[in-house]
Amino acid sequence: MKRIAVCAVIAILIIAGGIASVLYTSDFSGKMSENITRIENKFEEGDIHGAKQAMYSTEKQWDGFRRFHILISDDDHALEITMSLAKMQSLLEQEDDELLTECETAKQLIERYGYEQLPYIMNIL
Repeated sequence: MKRIAVCAVIAILIIAGGIASVLYTSDFSGKMSENITRIENKFEEGDIHGAKQAMYSTEKQWDGFRRFHILISDDDHALEITMSLAKMQSLLEQEDDELLTECETAKQLIERYGYEQLPYIMNIL
């Protein structure tokens, strides 16, 4: 009887951890999209210094997310996001208008990453 109770508690903890992780990832991807939109807006307004600050904040958040989620299962997608952020940084330093296109690409990558972490039948199987 004690084993069944222990197994039930462990199962509940695993399920609760999974739900918390999904909610955190969803919330985080929304915040990252907002940060990238802020970079776009600052750049369009001509506030390069503000865009650089927003870019620094975004990269810092992404690095923190990757460190926190040591069990990232989609390393390829996470690498693409990291590369996109690095390209955004480079384009921002050059004050290149292609930054706006790269921002949209990064937002799509982040949204897709968040979507792929949701529990649906193909993720489970």
